[in-house]
Amino acid sequence: MIYFGDLAVFDAFLEKRYGEEGERQLYEGRLPLGRVTISMAYYPDLNFFAGRESVQIVMKDYC
Repeated sequence: MIYFGDLAVFDAFLEKRYGEEGERQLYEGRLPLGRVTISMAYYPDLNFFAGRESVQIVMKDYC
């Protein structure tokens, strides 16, 4: 998943919702499965880089 929005605002959302420790664990991939629930609006897109094509998921909004 990729997000082109304001990362500082997204980080503040995560910290408010899950606390500083929860946010850190999320970014480190150490939170237990099911601990984080975020509703997202997203769309699939094609990415062309270095001669390769791949599908990427673009997060548009969250709550």
